Amino acid sequence: MVEAILNSFQNYYGLDWLAFLMGCTGAWLISCKRSYGFVIASVGCICGLLIALMSGQYGFVVSNFTFILINVNGFIRWQREDKLHMQREPYTNYSHIQAEAAE
Repeated sequence: MVEAILNSFQNYYGLDWLAFLMGCTGAWLISCKRSYGFVIASVGCICGLLIALMSGQYGFVVSNFTFILINVNGFIRWQREDKLHMQREPYTNYSHIQAEAAE
C-alpha cells in the first residue's frame, strides 16, 4: 500500500495530493473564519485544473475553473465585508478609561 501511494506521485507530479491537501486546508480555514482559506483553496483548484488538463478530463477543467472563480469571489466579498465592518466600528482607544480606573 505504501508503495502504491509513493508511485501515485509519479502520475501527476504529486499535484493530485497537493490539490487534496490545499482543498481540505482551504475549506478548514474558511470554516474557521479565515479569509485566506479562499486563496489556499484556489491553489488546490489550480492544481486540480492542471491535472484535469493533463488527463484530458475537460469537465473537471470547467469544474475547477468555476471553483476558482467562486473562491476569488468569496475572498473579495469577505475583504469588502471586513472593510465595511471596520468603517462602522472604528478603533476606539480605551486607555483613558483604564487611566481613570487606576486613579
